[in-house]
Amino acid sequence: MNYNPGASDAFRVEFLWYLFFFVFTLLVSIDEKTIIRMVFCSSFSLSVVGLYIVLNPVFGKLSFLRWIPFESVQYVNGIIRTGLPNIAFISFLFPILLFINTSESTKNKFIYYMIISMSFFFILLAGRRIVQIITALFLIVYFFTNLKRMNLTIMVPVFFFLIVLLLFQTELLFFIDFNSYYNLYIKTLITDAAEDKRFVQMIELFRNFAQNPIIGVGFGKGISTHIANLEKPWHYELTYFLYLYQTGIVGISIFFGLFISLFKKLKRNGFVGKAISMGLAGYLIASGTNPYMSSGFDYKFPVIICLLYISYISKIQSCPKSVVSG
Repeated sequence: MNYNPGASDAFRVEFLWYLFFFVFTLLVSIDEKTIIRMVFCSSFSLSVVGLYIVLNPVFGKLSFLRWIPFESVQYVNGIIRTGLPNIAFISFLFPILLFINTSESTKNKFIYYMIISMSFFFILLAGRRIVQIITALFLIVYFFTNLKRMNLTIMVPVFFFLIVLLLFQTELLFFIDFNSYYNLYIKTLITDAAEDKRFVQMIELFRNFAQNPIIGVGFGKGISTHIANLEKPWHYELTYFLYLYQTGIVGISIFFGLFISLFKKLKRNGFVGKAISMGLAGYLIASGTNPYMSSGFDYKFPVIICLLYISYISKIQSCPKSVVSG
């Protein structure tokens, strides 16, 4: 910690929450179906909250929900700008929802497609480019890897429903101007590097990392010449460059080593494990360009689902075969 100004905040985020998750997985024993239900319930809840936040300004304040401290929604030049909660969590959950369909565990297809449709709509409303890119990427991967097993009698109505939702969103409520979104994406791709705040941030973090390359400067310390967050000057959007600067080669090696190990263990264990590994990949991609992983408890919550599933698999594998079959 090195007596850094954000040491206490970093201690909570980078140590206490992980310790809590680890102890929780040791004390709590749940099965695969319960983990799947956690994913479904979380996706449904986030979608409902997201819809409420976006639709509430249109239809007027709902008095019985005024006590909930939701951030406001802004519509600027046809683009939604909002503080929808748990964006990183939905980038983790949506790939799981997609790939978990290859498992026999999702027997109630109606509920499955309803939740995945709501999650997809929530992602559209969120207006976050990285989450939308991740969603598009996994949709393409899912389509080409599951082309043979797709049931067109189910998929066609689902995609029709998604199109209706999209039209409702854009044509009736005038939420999104596609041309504005197109220009926003193009601007992101062709912006001069010297003017891009993330590129400047990357250069500054890497330059200062070079001064303390082995163990870094410690958590909770920013760069005095480049501050991205006035309230928390030790926070930056580029999570992995931030960790490189603060923890050095040693810290970033341990970090990626642990997540690679986590990813491998998930991927080796059945359809559900592979689905969760896809969710973990989405979570890590989203955290690369946004400060999700270094922000707080809710954004680290995807890790607990990974740990719970690995804990479940470990207990199954450690049991005698006679006990498992019984």
